[in-house]
Amino acid sequence: MARVMARPRALRLILLAVLVAGLVVPGVPARACSCAEMDLGSVLPDADGAFVGTFVERSEISDQRASITFDVERVVKGEFGPRAIVRTNAYGASCGLEFLDRPRVGLLLDRAADGVWESGLCQQVPPGDLLDFGGDRPPDPGVAPVSAGWSVGSRGLVGAIVAAALGLVVLVWFIRRRSSRPGSGLT
Repeated sequence: MARVMARPRALRLILLAVLVAGLVVPGVPARACSCAEMDLGSVLPDADGAFVGTFVERSEISDQRASITFDVERVVKGEFGPRAIVRTNAYGASCGLEFLDRPRVGLLLDRAADGVWESGLCQQVPPGDLLDFGGDRPPDPGVAPVSAGWSVGSRGLVGAIVAAALGLVVLVWFIRRRSSRPGSGLT
């Protein structure tokens, strides 16, 4: 009879652990991107950089950020080498860069406090429109791309580690408790 009663108690403990883990692991906030039509001539002076380039690759930095590498074709503003690395939001719905089968793009960029180039969906412009404002400079081969600030620690990763550790503690407790019972067959 005691064995039958122990199962619901263990089940309750496991359910409690899952509930606590669900509270610890952060959710991803819902976002939506909406870009207003812009007059390129009036926003270009405020941009820290601008170039026309071709998408090369995308790498995840964290659960919310991505790094996109471009081959720079023409420089309109700023100093860029043949390759540029741009930090952006990881999702188009949150205004991250998207290309939709058009890998060649014009980009307006901002320089973050850490020196990394950043851009977003609302800063993408048709390459021809951007080249109309300049773009007569080729990239400078002496300028190296700035790293996009890789980081291992993100809230999602920390939450997953905490949840896994909590699950492991409950599992070890359950196994030790079960093996310490007389007649359990485990020693």
